[in-house]
Amino acid sequence: VCSVNLGASYTTFVPADGSVPGSPCVVTDPFIVIDGNKHVVLWRLQNGNDHPIHAALSTNNGASFTVKKNIDDGTAQDISCNASGPEAIIAADSLIYAWVSPVDNGRVKCGAADMVGLNAATPVTLDQGATPTTIQRQPTIAGGSGILGLGWVEDRTGLDDVYFAWSTSGPSGITLVSALPPAAGPRHSPSLAFRDSTFHLVYVDEAQAAVMYATGLVDASTSVPSTHATTMPLQVWPNPAAHSIDLHWDRDLAEVRLRIRDLSGTLVLTKDLANAHGAARIDVSALATGPYVVELRSQGHVGRTPLVVLR
Repeated sequence: VCSVNLGASYTTFVPADGSVPGSPCVVTDPFIVIDGNKHVVLWRLQNGNDHPIHAALSTNNGASFTVKKNIDDGTAQDISCNASGPEAIIAADSLIYAWVSPVDNGRVKCGAADMVGLNAATPVTLDQGATPTTIQRQPTIAGGSGILGLGWVEDRTGLDDVYFAWSTSGPSGITLVSALPPAAGPRHSPSLAFRDSTFHLVYVDEAQAAVMYATGLVDASTSVPSTHATTMPLQVWPNPAAHSIDLHWDRDLAEVRLRIRDLSGTLVLTKDLANAHGAARIDVSALATGPYVVELRSQGHVGRTPLVVLR
């Protein structure tokens, strides 16, 4: 429901689940994903002991949801509702979604369904290296431009830890699974985002009593290096600038990648700096007048600072 007149009136509530038997699970959250005029709502159903994932599709900006389907991979008989609801992205003409299925001992799965009738293909189970007693939960999914990434929690080492898998060919291409660097305590509650060929992952680290941030840059079809960035002081002069800027940082790093983004997050300039040794002059004459964010990244170090181009 929404208002387009500062709250004077609101649109009519639209039931997305319609005639689907049973009730939505009271433990897990529903999820919505939008691409143009297509809206897809996903939720975990609670129909007795049957808790499968359902989806509803609207092709008229949410005015009505005419297609509703069970997109799980079987009858999910589970006495206690698994507290991991679905997440999804829309990629071209497919809905790509991740969820925890009580089928196969409660595994994180990734599936795809078409955006016409929500007809689902056989999903992929993310169990590479897991044991029969491993518990998986809290899936999160992100991607774009043919790249798919998933994060989730499992306890294969005896502690809850965050894992990450990715693919450049949809769910069927998911083969790489990586854990974050070793931790002293449990890690959980991952959330994943994707922008400009980079995955951004946040999660809770109980040993450090902190929310942690990591990135993975997709620069080849063979690896996504995961890095925990250490903050690096970065200075830019002049600021505002018209034609060029001088960058200074306090570490002697052999190779540094420069990125400049506008405030929408769009990458407007990128440059690899070799043997810069703490300083570099950058030509910004091609940038339009406006505010930007300058980022330097190298070997687990990252520095960011605002920049204004003014002419």
